[in-house]
Amino acid sequence: MVIHLAHDLRGGPALIIGGGPVAMRKVRRLTAETDAIILSPLFASTDAPASYIRTTVTPESLPGWITRTTPSIVVIATDDHALNQRLEAVATDAGVLVNRTTATTRTATGPADPLSVQLPAMAELDGVTVSIATGGASPALAGYLREQIETQHAQAGSMARLLAELHDELRGRGVDTPARRAAMRAVLRSPEVWKGLDTGVPKARKEADQVIASTLEEEP
Repeated sequence: MVIHLAHDLRGGPALIIGGGPVAMRKVRRLTAETDAIILSPLFASTDAPASYIRTTVTPESLPGWITRTTPSIVVIATDDHALNQRLEAVATDAGVLVNRTTATTRTATGPADPLSVQLPAMAELDGVTVSIATGGASPALAGYLREQIETQHAQAGSMARLLAELHDELRGRGVDTPARRAAMRAVLRSPEVWKGLDTGVPKARKEADQVIASTLEEEP
């Protein structure tokens, strides 16, 4: 079983090895979070804001690059599967988080190296983040689900802020935990509140207040 954990990558740059289309997708993804350094003899594109260094990385040269750049993560995305595996082993031996394009999965011989991580598809919803992964089986499916979530739940960020505000107010009024939990669930499940968010937070807040009042009346 794989558990999704959040990790702050701003402690160092992302060191990306490879310059093909897959590597460039990783670059565009990671430059939104941290600086990036890309090592490759050739680059499919150079439009992302990153440092592009034309060089060939080998298992022998990778430790030097890790020492010089002190990366928060190493992304291995060359088109050579065997080389990717060897580079991954070198990077994990150096104690660095590693993501390679052919994901290391749990096998009958045991779990993957704890430093070998996946980068799931991420749906960004104005402060709410949902991660989607298929265990490497189908990145296309993960991308499709991300698009569906972002389309169908575009107001999730506004809902999160509304719930936080309502929760704090109920706690300030002395409403106990079970009743607060029931009220928050009722607001979340209210189509009227979600529709209200489409027209503005004041409308949603009015609907939420009505839902909460009704829910608290029903609480014993």
